[in-house]
Amino acid sequence: MNLTLGKEKISNELSYVLGYLWADASISKKYNSVILECVKEDIDEVLPLFNIFPKLKLSGRKRENRKDQSSISISIKEFTDFLKDMDYLDKSFKSPDKILDIIGNDKMNFFYRGVSDGDGCFYHSKDFKLIHYVVSSSYDQDWDYMINLCRFLNIERYTTDKILNENGHKHSRFRIINNKDIIKFGDFIYGGEYFGLSRKLNKFNNIKKYINWRAEQNKVYCYNLSGNLQFEFESVKSASDWLNKKRYVGSDIIEVCKGTQKTAFGYIWKRELMSN
Repeated sequence: MNLTLGKEKISNELSYVLGYLWADASISKKYNSVILECVKEDIDEVLPLFNIFPKLKLSGRKRENRKDQSSISISIKEFTDFLKDMDYLDKSFKSPDKILDIIGNDKMNFFYRGVSDGDGCFYHSKDFKLIHYVVSSSYDQDWDYMINLCRFLNIERYTTDKILNENGHKHSRFRIINNKDIIKFGDFIYGGEYFGLSRKLNKFNNIKKYINWRAEQNKVYCYNLSGNLQFEFESVKSASDWLNKKRYVGSDIIEVCKGTQKTAFGYIWKRELMSN
């Protein structure tokens, strides 16, 4: 298995696996192997992607009041040495810049999908009032690779935090906190052929569906007094900004939309398209 290779040799599947291993795997120095342990149902879903390795060992364990666990062990010295060269032994405090440089921009979405399936979470509260994307890791994690991706995708609203709990547990996290940016990130990692954890894709799709629905609800249509559509705005605020009245005038627009006023600032305003 030749892993001292160029970007054109790494497949989409291997890019994903390398991302998943960066998130969740450990390297056994004693046995010179790579071990990935997760919930059994997750391992079952991604196992076919690991069949690219000729020497693969699958095992499991059960613990009381816990979901069944499975582990994949890859015992290929060349592959283990390759991961060591790529900083996988130091991944708790380094950024995966070396492996991303080998993977290249055209396949890095699969690497980030693997990282997300391992350590990421698309989160929403039951009422969708709280929505964010978060990756959790060790306390000293170098988040440069996530920050660099945000710059690549023109995502501006993200945070990195170091958290120390009262019980002494330490971890750090990276969060994307803007709805449009969450969609931008999700569309990127799920671009191209699909494989990975369906439960995480489903969670993203639920969030995306809600955000798009809310965007449709927030739209405002501007008509002239003859009833001809003039402009379409993404929100009342953007319509107010366009009117350039040097103050927020959204309340006047909303009153027209509600039918309590006929016009505002020389226009008719509607929440939906008027039939011709």
